[in-house]
Amino acid sequence: MSTATFPRFGAVVLAFGAVLALLLVAAGLSTAAADEHFAPEEIRSEGADRYETAAQTALGAFEGEAADVDDVLLASGEDFPDALAASALAGTVEGPILLTRQASLPDATADAIEVLDPDTVHVLGGTAAVGEEVEDAVSALDVVTNRIAGADRFGTAADIASAIVSDELGGTVGEVGGSATALLADGRNFPDALAGGPGAYAGIHPILLTETDELPDDTVDALEGLEVEQVAILGGSAAIGDEVEAALAEEYDVVRLAGADRDETAAAVSGFFVDELGFDPANTGLATGVDDLGGADALASAPYLGEALAPLTLTGSLPRATADFLAEHAAEVSTLHVFGGTAAVSAETVEAARTAVSNPTYRIELSWINEPDPEAPEGETPDLFAGLPDGEGEAALTMNRAEGSIDFDITSNVDEFDDFDEGPGVHLHAGDLETSGPIMVGFADGDGLQTGGGAVSGTVTEDDFSDDAGDLTVDGIVADLDEYYVDLHSNGFPAGAVRGQLPFGGQDDIASRDATFEVELSADHEVVEDDDGVSFGVDSDAEGEATVTFRPGDGEVDFDIAVGLPDDDAFAEAPGAHLHEGRIAENGPIAFFFATGEELEAGDGEVSGTVAEDEFQDDFADLTVADILRDPSRFYVNVHSEAFPPGVARGQLPDGGADRIAELTASGDDDGGEDDNGDY
Repeated sequence: MSTATFPRFGAVVLAFGAVLALLLVAAGLSTAAADEHFAPEEIRSEGADRYETAAQTALGAFEGEAADVDDVLLASGEDFPDALAASALAGTVEGPILLTRQASLPDATADAIEVLDPDTVHVLGGTAAVGEEVEDAVSALDVVTNRIAGADRFGTAADIASAIVSDELGGTVGEVGGSATALLADGRNFPDALAGGPGAYAGIHPILLTETDELPDDTVDALEGLEVEQVAILGGSAAIGDEVEAALAEEYDVVRLAGADRDETAAAVSGFFVDELGFDPANTGLATGVDDLGGADALASAPYLGEALAPLTLTGSLPRATADFLAEHAAEVSTLHVFGGTAAVSAETVEAARTAVSNPTYRIELSWINEPDPEAPEGETPDLFAGLPDGEGEAALTMNRAEGSIDFDITSNVDEFDDFDEGPGVHLHAGDLETSGPIMVGFADGDGLQTGGGAVSGTVTEDDFSDDAGDLTVDGIVADLDEYYVDLHSNGFPAGAVRGQLPFGGQDDIASRDATFEVELSADHEVVEDDDGVSFGVDSDAEGEATVTFRPGDGEVDFDIAVGLPDDDAFAEAPGAHLHEGRIAENGPIAFFFATGEELEAGDGEVSGTVAEDEFQDDFADLTVADILRDPSRFYVNVHSEAFPPGVARGQLPDGGADRIAELTASGDDDGGEDDNGDY
């Protein structure tokens, strides 16, 4: 939780309800009452253009007896950088962000300045961004102007940030987790950083700008002058490259908030603010992130949402990342604050967002790695990774909160494995990642799964819930999502073959934890490929064990390998011991080295140490420890000798793979590189 002090107006706006509704009506904002019990209310801030929308947004947040606006920030509405960097300064002076054309002050902006009646208007950027004619027009409103400008967008952002801690304003950089934190955004493209505005405002986290591959000198100097301890990067490596992250990591703690696209990044940023700054999804913002609409509405919304400690999500049509964010917080979202007219955020998009709250859909990834060991000693946290290796699937659950029903569509590959027709089937259970909890409702029995090709769909209602569910409702599930999971069972894995925690599966949580595997290494596990096909086992009595601990937080792998070395298998000249990518019946490429053959022989077959992610092979430069933990059965440990250069003793993660090899050998499927699942 951040220790930053939030603006004094935040407490007023948090009492949204009727007071804010009156302010919004007075400011010319439209409201739409929810016509469904569980659908959020829509409050739209809109004008004829971006300038009028920004003005209406400012008035909605700051006009009224509760506000005492001394300062207003004025930035270009024709380019994004200065308005983007303005948010933390706006939070420091507790004022809104208005937009202007370069050569003329829009009437809506001038009118808003007159209504707000500030003492000072801070003009952001040089005259190429906000011309002298505009500054003169502001001065004519009997307001003092203060221009903050650098040599370019990077310098201007740095000067804006430095103004926060100036003697005149006396502000301080806000903390996250006890560390003074700044935000870093792409200085050439705006979308990834849009969702950063509300948090920058509320927590006083300066937004600085960077080139994709290099930190500008002005940004470097600003970070030092602000006495920043942590930098949150907004966007993926295509926007802000790994070189920039590495340079920052030499001086600061670094966290990257990113997704596959701008919508996922916005959801990641907003989720960070919810978790770390105490933002409340009850009041969630919705604005366009589409390039040709400029994102100006989102930029101007930062003070409005920051005052309310409300996250911002992006939309064109409703993207999946935004729908997932709303679904994850469906029990909390009561108001959607929409910024811009219907050309920016259509009525259809808003209705889709309301439906994402009233009838949220959870797409739950099902994986064997989520299964806890049912034989774990009582009172101890059970190890995960106890399901059916390489079992996988997905469950889409749509919760109709008003009607008390669940539509389900479940797909999996479990029909390709034995013992599902007589198995328990697929259910929704109560419990978290470390528990095997009671069944709340059944979706299908094992025979239905088997005959359906691993796929089942349909609808269950609260009347179908089990006796163990008690008085549980569908809305109760939505209100406590991470206490429920979907599990597919077989006779071979009656406790669960593949599983996924609500809301989205749980693999990311597992992949963030340390995990230790004790992997049996055996010559019997080695894969031989010749003219006769693929078979298991080499003519050697080498065997041993590898204990491998994956530490995703540190990006490191600890290992302790002990292998009995046959006398006739020289190891000093051999490749050594490695982690390979590959399934049981294939010989895959080396991901990284544990030890050389010389080190193995010098240690009489025993080696231990640590491997860091930057030591991974070039073809696996993008692989992380967390990636391995999301699918450990995709990797194996291999020890090589001179006599057996392809490998003398091998073990598949997580435990060696002996049972799986026995199944393949018994079924005769060890001769083509694939098992009955097609995954090996």
